[in-house]
Amino acid sequence: MYCINSPAFWWNDNALSVSNNNKYPNVSIDDSYFYVIGRIAPVVFVEATTNLNDSDMIQKSYICLEKILCKSFRSEIIDNFPNFIRFLYEKRNILKPNCAKSAITLIEREIIHYPKFSPMIFLPITLNDPFLYIEALILMSRSNHYFWKEIISSNDSIDVIVLSYLSFFQDNSHYSTDYIKIVSELYLSLLTSYPHPSPNIDLYFEIYFNGLDQHVKLSSESDSICFLRHFLHMLKSSISLQSSKLCGNRAETAFYSALRFESTTNYYLAFMLSHMPSLCPTVLAFKTLTKIPTISNYQFCLLRLLSSHIDQLQFLSTICFIMISNKIWHRSCLSLIINFLESHKLNAQSKEWFIKFIKLLFHFVLISNHKKKYVNRSIMICESLSLLQFASKKNWVTKSIMVFSSNTIAEGSAPSFFSNFFDHKPEIDNDFNSEIKAFLKNDIRLKTFPFEIGTIGFLKKTVVKRVKKNKGKKNQN
Repeated sequence: MYCINSPAFWWNDNALSVSNNNKYPNVSIDDSYFYVIGRIAPVVFVEATTNLNDSDMIQKSYICLEKILCKSFRSEIIDNFPNFIRFLYEKRNILKPNCAKSAITLIEREIIHYPKFSPMIFLPITLNDPFLYIEALILMSRSNHYFWKEIISSNDSIDVIVLSYLSFFQDNSHYSTDYIKIVSELYLSLLTSYPHPSPNIDLYFEIYFNGLDQHVKLSSESDSICFLRHFLHMLKSSISLQSSKLCGNRAETAFYSALRFESTTNYYLAFMLSHMPSLCPTVLAFKTLTKIPTISNYQFCLLRLLSSHIDQLQFLSTICFIMISNKIWHRSCLSLIINFLESHKLNAQSKEWFIKFIKLLFHFVLISNHKKKYVNRSIMICESLSLLQFASKKNWVTKSIMVFSSNTIAEGSAPSFFSNFFDHKPEIDNDFNSEIKAFLKNDIRLKTFPFEIGTIGFLKKTVVKRVKKNKGKKNQN
């Protein structure tokens, strides 16, 4: 039986021995020595084989191993080769790193002395794992390692790595998504680390952004979020390096790509509104969010962030429309409206619109009671108006609700539950009763009232004109 975890099996397996796999070699050096070293310690093999003299190669391999493992054992190789194999087996993860931290440790030992820029080209081969090399570079960039500082000390050294992996964003069909993600993360650090202006930076940015955008569009949801995160962080870093118009165009491109999934849409808006509100296509984003059939609580938070970047009237009218048309999100919309009113000073047009909206809601309550329809919605509206009256610190809001509620009571046909929410006050609006009578004379569609069907605009003013004509006739009579 073979013990696959034994040092002898490990050595013989790397020597591609097909027999006596658990038996230690009797001699220290044979034809398979450098073959095994090349498999278990690639860095030692690369350094040792730079000299064509076999004896020098062997001695050089000993020196390299001692540097890496910080131990002198040349006598053990001669006297007890099995002990030497056992020691290497214990240190196998140092000789051939299996994680980024171990790879950095190996790089720090400076076993190989490369010509200028060569480490960026040959270290992936030396480590026998290009993927691991990139992970090590990313880890070094996060800790500002001296080797990373050396790389970003000149444009030429950065160009060496950027050009080595640029094809990952030009034609990704030959590379795995995991590989592309880690290269992309490396690019995040490299492309903004040039110590001097680079004539190639615009080309690199163009290829990188285009490649990331394609991955956002075509990848799975989880991978799309990853690539979108890289895109937006890169966009943030490139603002000082490229024109605002170009950055704005890229922000809009990313928005349309992010619409594939709710998660990518949410991430895009949260990031842009927090870090780059000036580049965020706020109008497009607002329209998109408010057209989603099932709005989430998180998206309401995004709408709150958007409220400072959207035209006041557009924001108010849209949120009020959702509040009336969607009973599930009615209270969430009300909370958003209250927050908006308290955190913004409304312009005259928005203020006039909202006062009219309040009045029309009281009209709805009376019409609903008259037609015996939408009673539950009527109760919910009364509850919301009552809450708005006491929650708002704006005098014009509380006064408008007080006046229109008094008109509703004075009209004489308020529903029985109305008095549970409002008290009668002497203030009244002179046009309130004539307007409600005009509404009752017409076939009003309560389902969308007070909005026109399919729009966020109020019912046409033909009713108001009709009231004025009727008044004129009465005056003439």
